[in-house]
Amino acid sequence: MKGVFTGTRGILWGPESKVQRCLARTRRGTPCQRPAEINPLTGKRKRCRFHGGLAGCRTAEGKARIGAANTKHGRFTKAAKEKRKAELEVKRDALATRRMELAYLQAEGMRLKRELARERRPAELVPNRNRPLVVSPVKLDD
Repeated sequence: MKGVFTGTRGILWGPESKVQRCLARTRRGTPCQRPAEINPLTGKRKRCRFHGGLAGCRTAEGKARIGAANTKHGRFTKAAKEKRKAELEVKRDALATRRMELAYLQAEGMRLKRELARERRPAELVPNRNRPLVVSPVKLDD
C-alpha cells in the first residue's frame, strides 16, 4: 500500500525493549516511557522528542520562525513587560503629583475658610491681646 509503513521498527515498547527511556516527569506525575532520542546539539540521548530530545532549528532564522509561530499575542514578552513597567512608573509619578497638588489645595482651602470666618466675626468676639478678657460672673442657685 502506498503511504503506509509496513516495515518493522524494532521493539520500542514493553519490558523486552532495551532502549533508554525519556523519564521526564509527565503531567500525571509518572516518568515518560517514550524512547529517548539523540539531541543533535549535545549528542546525548536523554529525552524523547516531546520533552526536548530532538532540537529544532539551529539558525537564527529558524529560531525566529519557530518563535513567531509559537507567539500567540506577545503580552508576556520581555519588551512588552518593560513597556508596561515604564507606563506604570509614569502613571505612579502622575498620581503622586496629583496627590501633592490635592493636599496643597485642601490646605489652602482650609486657610481661606479660617480667614473668611475671622472676617465675618464681630469685633467684640475677636480676642485682642492688648485688652484683658472679661468673663461675666455666673449666678449659682442654691
